[in-house]
Amino acid sequence: MRSLVDTGLLMRIEQIVGEDKRDTRLLREMAEEAKLYLNSFGWCKKIRAGWFGWGVGGVCAVFFFEITPARKNVDEQLWVIVGDLPPAYLVTDDSPTALEALKNYVEL
Repeated sequence: MRSLVDTGLLMRIEQIVGEDKRDTRLLREMAEEAKLYLNSFGWCKKIRAGWFGWGVGGVCAVFFFEITPARKNVDEQLWVIVGDLPPAYLVTDDSPTALEALKNYVEL
């Protein structure tokens, strides 16, 4: 599986640090929300790894996940957008960066 997303440009979820303590706490809470959202789908068997791509604590955040699908024909890499807006997941085909994923979310 060749990834279109360069995870070297992203921050591991476990290492999220925001602009201050409050922002850090909010972004970490949003990461948990993104995980819960992704795990709510029957086609997501397991989250293998997650990265923080972009965000403003409590407002909007973009995360990248590698998953183990529960069935065939499910993408193993997805963007998840959460915040003060409806959550969504996006495939990486047209979104190689977190900001491209956010742009595509807005356009959808």
